[in-house]
Amino acid sequence: MNSDDYARLQSVLCLPYGACPEASWIRKTFPSVKEETWLAIYSQEQQYKVIRSHHLHKANVLPYLERYGQGEDVLALAADVDFPPCMLLRRMLEQLVEGPKQLVTEVLRHPERLDASLCPGLPPDMLARMRVDVVRCVHTDCCYSPLSDVAKQVTGLEYELYLQKRLAEAGLAFWTEAELRAMGFHKTPDCKLKVPVAVRSRGGGEHLVCWVDSKATFGDSRTHVKQVEEQYRTYVNRYGPGMVIYWFGYVADLNTDPHVLLCDDFPHSADIIRITDALTLTPQLQQQQPAAAAAAASMAATPAAASAAAAAPPPPAAAAGAVRSGGLGAVLGVGGRMTVPASPSKMARRVGGMGDVQPGGMAGAGPALLPGVGAAPVAVAAAAAPAPAARANISALLDAGAGGAPSWWACC
Repeated sequence: MNSDDYARLQSVLCLPYGACPEASWIRKTFPSVKEETWLAIYSQEQQYKVIRSHHLHKANVLPYLERYGQGEDVLALAADVDFPPCMLLRRMLEQLVEGPKQLVTEVLRHPERLDASLCPGLPPDMLARMRVDVVRCVHTDCCYSPLSDVAKQVTGLEYELYLQKRLAEAGLAFWTEAELRAMGFHKTPDCKLKVPVAVRSRGGGEHLVCWVDSKATFGDSRTHVKQVEEQYRTYVNRYGPGMVIYWFGYVADLNTDPHVLLCDDFPHSADIIRITDALTLTPQLQQQQPAAAAAAASMAATPAAASAAAAAPPPPAAAAGAVRSGGLGAVLGVGGRMTVPASPSKMARRVGGMGDVQPGGMAGAGPALLPGVGAAPVAVAAAAAPAPAARANISALLDAGAGGAPSWWACC
């Protein structure tokens, strides 16, 4: 959703408590916005309003309680002061119930527990009226009642299970949050991939994904900034880049962290690039190989070209400990990356059947990523160089995909 549409929808959904959005008008005015999206925005606007005005209502709870004691209806009172009914009743009960605030929560969940033992000195008719009003407020309040809390929790769990189902259908092995906590991890996303993948974004670029987090809400600037500070940044520091799915949509220009990919749905299988996909030669690169090999052979056969090549300084990629790598994009023929350190990645050691890493062989490989495969933006000029071990090539590939930070792969 672009920023202009969100601002218009936000102004429409910022309503007083007790007022409901006109669903038919919203569908006609915003035909591309799903119903669950604008309902999530409406719920968020109500919550933001409580955050801004809660201290004012808490200071006026005694006048509210006096009006209620004089016979004013609790729902009419909540609408008049523009405060959620359950929040209003909770603040009034906190003044009447003798005991910890947990007792008030129990009363909202079980109104029959509101008796003279909790509110000594309160007339019986007042107790009976408050028990009825607790039930009315719980069924009326769509944001702060125990029923709405259960609905939010169930929705969040439902989408977490849906994410696990989509990961399994895509053939991606992962650890769940519960499994990560059992392994001793403190900060845990909803799913941690056992083998990272790359995901094509809507802009066409590839983004490395080591973890996925599910959010059954709408992503606006206020929600996202808080989540970045409390969750996403800690995930990036521990596990590397990842992906966050706001199932109910998000503002288009929301993301400012290049290590976190935002989506509103699980990516299609064609947009998921696995390591095995990166190691498979594309037909385009296969067609480029004979032409590149012929060009290298013709240059070697010409004495003038051979002498010029011998006198030329070595390319930057041949410097000690550096490799010109195209990353996943280069293997797939969609672009290359800057020169990255040729340090072996721990991820490469877990690719089965590979031999020992030869760090010295990486620099001699020049622009070659895989045996017989050159990075798309770099001319193939390593025909005379010894072919490096496949495991070392995969290490360079993963390090390039990780943005030159092999420490991220230590957690894989």
